[in-house]
Amino acid sequence: MKNQKAWVSVLGLFFLAGLAWGQSIHFTASAPTSGANARWCKGNTYTISWTSEGHNEPILIDLHRSGGVVLVIGSNLPSNGSLNWIVPGSLASADGYYLNFRTMAGHYGFATGPFRIDSCLQQTTPQLKINPNLELSREQPPVQAMVFEQFEQGAIQLDPASLTIRWGTHSIQVGRNETKTISIDEDSDLIDPTTHGLRATVAFTLRNTMPKNFRFHVALRYGGHFYAPLEVMFVGIGSKSFTQDLVLYPGNQTLPLSLEATDILIDGGSNDVRPNYFNASLRVHIYPN
Repeated sequence: MKNQKAWVSVLGLFFLAGLAWGQSIHFTASAPTSGANARWCKGNTYTISWTSEGHNEPILIDLHRSGGVVLVIGSNLPSNGSLNWIVPGSLASADGYYLNFRTMAGHYGFATGPFRIDSCLQQTTPQLKINPNLELSREQPPVQAMVFEQFEQGAIQLDPASLTIRWGTHSIQVGRNETKTISIDEDSDLIDPTTHGLRATVAFTLRNTMPKNFRFHVALRYGGHFYAPLEVMFVGIGSKSFTQDLVLYPGNQTLPLSLEATDILIDGGSNDVRPNYFNASLRVHIYPN
C-alpha cells in the first residue's frame, strides 16, 4: 500500500521528576494524529519517526484507546529512530485512538492527539488487456460494495429529481414530493388480470458525484410494497439510467411512491440505513368503460 505523503510534526515536552530542566521527544508520522481530518486507514503503511533529547533510553510505542493498550507497536526501540507500521485490518473502526511513547524504564512519556482508524475506500485503477484483434481495450475494473462515510451519504443523487412512469403510449413525470393521478379504463390491455393493477414501467437516472467506485441496489416502493431491487454499479463520477417494470395497484386513496437504496453500509455504523432518493404520491384510478 502506498505511503501517504502529508507529514505532520508533534512536539511533546516532558519533565524528569526532581530535575529542573525539561526532557523532550520530537515525533513525526505520515498521517495526522489530531484534528478534524485525523484518520488512519486499515491496510495502509505509515512511517512513525521520533527523536529524543537529553536521554538515550530505549523506547516503547503502544496504540491506545479509551485509556487502555490496544496493541504494542514496538518495544526496546532506539531513543532516535523510525518504523513503518501497517494498520491491522482487525482493529475496530472508531475514534479515540492515540499513540503512546514512553521509555522502557518509564521515566518519560508522550501521547499524541486522538485520531480515527477506518476501513477506507481505495480508488481502483482500470486494467488494460490485449484482445484477439491486437487492439487495446479497457477491462472493467472490480467494483467494491458501497461503503459510505457519514459525510459521503449524498454522493449518489437522483438527477433529474423525478421519475417517468409509462403505460402503453402514455407517460407522466412525477417530481420530488409531487402528487399525481393516473386514470385508466378497466378494460385496458394494460390491466393485469391477476392483481387488477396497472402494468407500467418506471424510468429514472442516478448520478455519482464522487470519484469512487460503488455497487449497491435500489428499489421502488409503492404503497408499502418493495419491487425487485435493481443493481447499481458506478466506476467514478458519472450518470446511469434505469427502468423497472412493475404493477401499480389501484386504490381509493393516494399512496406513497419512493426510490430507496436497500443495502448501503455506513462505515462505523449501522448497515440497515436506507438513503431515500425520492418521495412522491401516486393514485391509480381505474374507471369502468
